[in-house]
Amino acid sequence: MATKQQLLPLPISWKECKGRGWSWFDILLITGDSYIDHPAFGVALIGRLLESQGYRVAILSQPRIDTDSDFRSFPPPRLFCGITAGCLDSIVANYTGNGKVRNSDDYSPNGNPWRKVKEKKDRHRPDRATLVYTSFARSAYRGTPIVLGGVEASLRRFVHYDYKQNRLRGSFLTDAKADILVFGMGERAILEIAQRLQKDGDLHGIAGTCRRMTERQLAEHFPHKELKNSRKLTILPSFSQITANKQLFLDAEKEIDNHLRSASPRPLLQKQQNHWVIQYPPAPPLNPHELDSLYELPFTRKPHPETLEIPAYRMIQHSVTIVRGCSGNCSFCAITRHQGPEIISRSIESIVRECERIVKMKSFRGTISDLGGPTANLYGTSCAIGSCKKKDCLYPVICPNLQNNESRFLELLKRVSAIKGVKHLFISSGLRMGLLLKTDKLLRKIITSHTPGTMKIAPEHSEKELLELMHKESHSLLCEFISKCRQIGEETGRIPLFTPYIITSHPGSTETAARKMTQKMKKLGLKIRKFQDFTPVPGTLSTAVYVAGIHPETKKPLVIPRSAKERSKERKILEQAFNLNHSRTSRRKK
Repeated sequence: MATKQQLLPLPISWKECKGRGWSWFDILLITGDSYIDHPAFGVALIGRLLESQGYRVAILSQPRIDTDSDFRSFPPPRLFCGITAGCLDSIVANYTGNGKVRNSDDYSPNGNPWRKVKEKKDRHRPDRATLVYTSFARSAYRGTPIVLGGVEASLRRFVHYDYKQNRLRGSFLTDAKADILVFGMGERAILEIAQRLQKDGDLHGIAGTCRRMTERQLAEHFPHKELKNSRKLTILPSFSQITANKQLFLDAEKEIDNHLRSASPRPLLQKQQNHWVIQYPPAPPLNPHELDSLYELPFTRKPHPETLEIPAYRMIQHSVTIVRGCSGNCSFCAITRHQGPEIISRSIESIVRECERIVKMKSFRGTISDLGGPTANLYGTSCAIGSCKKKDCLYPVICPNLQNNESRFLELLKRVSAIKGVKHLFISSGLRMGLLLKTDKLLRKIITSHTPGTMKIAPEHSEKELLELMHKESHSLLCEFISKCRQIGEETGRIPLFTPYIITSHPGSTETAARKMTQKMKKLGLKIRKFQDFTPVPGTLSTAVYVAGIHPETKKPLVIPRSAKERSKERKILEQAFNLNHSRTSRRKK
């Protein structure tokens, strides 16, 4: 049962803390987003989870960095200061893949990234926000442990590529000189960190975390014989080795990827400039019951303060997360690296209860905008053999051990649609075409009742060599899917429209490939409206290929469109073919 205090948003100032009768508090969470007390936002999830375990938690949202006054407005927290750049990597939030400044930020008030609007100065979310916030926090809260987390820290925990600076950088854990870094979905790790800091302060060996160590500390922690035993731990190429030979960056990224998908129990080690980064094994994913409990914590589901107008909130306020994780492993996408490859689905009962709460919101007008997640129709899927080390369920074809639970998804749609007050129920998240072809009833139901205008699909390209580099299914699958959907449309009278997403200038891409792709899409009767240049974000295999300049398997040199001129040529081919103004097209953030 939620207490009266829990029905309030988490406090965002020391004044609000004192208004609750607090003379101290346990944890301060600092974020680059506006604070929205909604389960779609990571800092709200972590904050509510810690609160549910009895901790006093406050939020410092988008603090100023031209002064330390926002940081010093809070006294030092009793246990730790948790820092995240927010729902997006700050460089992805602030710059396009071509390095151009973004003049909007959906996670900032009114979508405006600037504090000084006329001068376009002082971003609400600074570049490399994790490092900036850590520097201020260490100064303001001397002696207080610093915990890094969120997408930015998670994907930059080892040597990584920064496309704005066009260079390789060391781990954010060592650059920030933080005490510990939480990678992936951090619920288990953050609770254990809080418990240990409340007891003896020993943070070694926590699953789902990284620590930094000197040579001496490393020798004390890992005996010499263990450092030489590849069966007990894995040592990645070091920062100096990678910067001297960029092909080693690709080797390191492939090892990190394999380590994650196999849930290896071996620690990963990588030498930075003066320290080592030690990654302990990933934390086990939450089970369905735990995921239900997390999303049913007493969120107000509103920005705080409520006067804030946040575009990201407008988009997701009436949506529900039904599934976590992605087994697709697309090379250009970091979702699997962050959320993990194992699919965890919430119960129908929990999802229905959340929808019933949405219906009671004053802003609700009858439409549940999305029942989704990284891939909506992975909901209810499971593995016939329990699991495997590969965890690559969809490529090059669907694994025969992947079990679809079509009836469960249909029951969910039926139950939510039957809630009094729900007029429309949509699936707005992305859908995997191969899976839908194996669930005819679900596909028909989505087309006839649950598509919000157009169906979002992501063929990404059409050419075999590129699709293989992207770790995506063949073009023939798209052809089969479009044909099947149109057949259903003719039978039901609901002709589906499609929004295909395309990536241009991916490593290996050429102008010839772009022309062939436009021809094939036109032949299918598809109009491309949503496309973007490949963005070499941290934590993806495609970025490692971009940096190394070689094919990940054959190690042969690849064509890599790098310059703005090279990348613009492919864009122009699509713009001319489909009569588009690219400045108005989608800039998806992978």
